[in-house]
Amino acid sequence: MRVDFKASCFASFGAGFMPDVVVPTGKAGYGYEDAAWFLGRSRDSLAYADVDSHYCIMPFFSHEAYRYYLPVFMCFGLQHGDRVLDFTVYGLSISQSMSPELTEFHEQRLRLFSVAEKALVVEFLEEVGTDPVRGLELALEQIPRWST
Repeated sequence: MRVDFKASCFASFGAGFMPDVVVPTGKAGYGYEDAAWFLGRSRDSLAYADVDSHYCIMPFFSHEAYRYYLPVFMCFGLQHGDRVLDFTVYGLSISQSMSPELTEFHEQRLRLFSVAEKALVVEFLEEVGTDPVRGLELALEQIPRWST
């Protein structure tokens, strides 16, 4: 992994626009309240403790919030190598057991990413998927999906 991954990640994802909607329209209940906590918070304002206390939130984000906050989750996950990392990989994943509707939901998210952003996601997945200490082989299974 490049030493400058964080700088490259934020440069490739750019400043971005803080999303006006962090929860998909019409969604409420478990998880979605936690996602709503991010409303009005910029990526730069988040500390590790903020991300750690919302470590499993990525699947509950709107498409725009998912793309906007992903660099923070990847960088903190790599830095700390804990549940933030595990759930970031999970949030980047599609499994064969997902319903067609959920698979399409994830595919819609993927279409928001530029080629450069996808390349950084692939770099992240390769790093965590090939590290024997982390044991996140699931990451390697997702590379073909992010390489398109």
